[in-house]
Amino acid sequence: METPTSKEISKHEFLNLLTENGAKIEREIKSAEDCYRITFTSEKSVTTIRIKFEDLSGADLSITNMTTYPKLERGGGVGSTVIGILLSLAHQSGLKDIRAVQVGEESESFWIKNGFSKQDGENNTNDFVYNTTMENLDLESFMQMPPREFDQSQEGWRSLANIGKKLEAAELIQEYIKLNEKRIKTPEGDEFEDALELMHFHVGQQLAMSGIKYYADAINSFKKSYYYKVGQRELWNQYVSATIGFLENDISKIENAINTIINSNNEDKRSGNLDFVLNFKKAIEVGERDYEKVYSWPRE
Repeated sequence: METPTSKEISKHEFLNLLTENGAKIEREIKSAEDCYRITFTSEKSVTTIRIKFEDLSGADLSITNMTTYPKLERGGGVGSTVIGILLSLAHQSGLKDIRAVQVGEESESFWIKNGFSKQDGENNTNDFVYNTTMENLDLESFMQMPPREFDQSQEGWRSLANIGKKLEAAELIQEYIKLNEKRIKTPEGDEFEDALELMHFHVGQQLAMSGIKYYADAINSFKKSYYYKVGQRELWNQYVSATIGFLENDISKIENAINTIINSNNEDKRSGNLDFVLNFKKAIEVGERDYEKVYSWPRE
């Protein structure tokens, strides 16, 4: 019996991870190539991706086709979410050279926003290659997004975070703030007033999720996410303080936040995120220091 190659091991690990994450996998029996159809189903949509392993280009993984139905769900971030899952699992499995092949002109912006760039050199089939660094991202497209879209949609910084590029996501948000601070501070239309504070908070989260060695930088960003208008956002500020308390391993900050949130006269206490704050307290009590792990704990 032949020993499987490292690429074969990566392939099987990738397919297993897809199954564990709820995808349906079907191999194309009639195809002479190693092709599969991957289907992700949600309450509102079904997204199918056709992939191929080790094609003639030499890529570890090629994406040959992608569709989302119903069509009304397209453009709402569904495709980016699914691609983010696929890329993250491929990365975990050791599949590094990933391409979207035969990309139609109307789909180019989608692949660019999700971390791909047009293949250099001769490229008769208009293939796009997945980038692993910030240098090749289409930063201009990100910088031109309205603040709400950049911060809240799956097309903005989350398109990096969803594929495991948390440090790059933090850097992207910081660059956006630097170039768009005046625009963020003077919201128009349906933009939200506290976008700047929320973006700083998201920078802190992405840094904290990157590991303990980034906690000091994360704390600096979280401190910029306090809301200073008198009488407003008291509970949000307690959530920020508790988050900093967890990173500093200071349970007293967390306990103060819990007491303030519970005893607040504010009828709507959702901005205090009490369930997260309680988990921070439990984590310190049991010696758990991993912010990303604690953030994903079940909430009461």
